[in-house]
Amino acid sequence: MKCNCCGQELPAKPDLELAPPPGGLNGSAVAYIPILGGEYPVTQVIVDELEKCYPAVDVLQTLNEIRGWNISNPKLRKTKSGVLRHINAWMTKVQNNG
Repeated sequence: MKCNCCGQELPAKPDLELAPPPGGLNGSAVAYIPILGGEYPVTQVIVDELEKCYPAVDVLQTLNEIRGWNISNPKLRKTKSGVLRHINAWMTKVQNNG
């Protein structure tokens, strides 16, 4: 890839790897969140962590709402490295707005 300003060849970007959630990605997914270039599997390990952090939230229902939003807004989908932040922000909003 070349720089738009000077035409100099730019180094290739390294592939960004998503840090695995606590306990790893082992286990089957209980939900899938659409992201740029695919879907992010939300495992039971992640659901368990979210339930600890957000006791007033129906986590599975909220994950379905997040999925629906991402299906309806494909241009605003998050990256693999940003999807957990997206989920966390949504859960915070739901818990704080009761």
